[in-house]
Amino acid sequence: MIVIGAITGVCFAVLAGLSISAMAEPVRSFHVFSIVIAGVATSLGYMAFRATMAGNDESPITSFRRGVIGGLVGLIVIVAFLFMFRPDTQGILAHALGKPASSFTIFRLLIASVLLGFGAGFVVRL
Repeated sequence: MIVIGAITGVCFAVLAGLSISAMAEPVRSFHVFSIVIAGVATSLGYMAFRATMAGNDESPITSFRRGVIGGLVGLIVIVAFLFMFRPDTQGILAHALGKPASSFTIFRLLIASVLLGFGAGFVVRL
């Protein structure tokens, strides 16, 4: 369980780093959504590292159940955004992370949302 928390923390730290670099590099354009992604990813990464360092006194089944629920929530959120704002969702996320919009396929968005949702649900203690 410590490995999953550490990997989740690293993934969110990388996501925050991509968002911050997209915000800092092109001076002519400012993306507010980059700040939102950086803030959320930084806080989730911090919670993942804190949960990893603190250890876990609950059963692995409880953590796994929270992870599955988090993965489902991540999937539902990204599917809702794709149905409501399909072309805009890919463009906004790509620009907020400093990547070309063509690199964000629907399959990659779905997989990333499930994996990040699982990791967040696994380490977050409500």
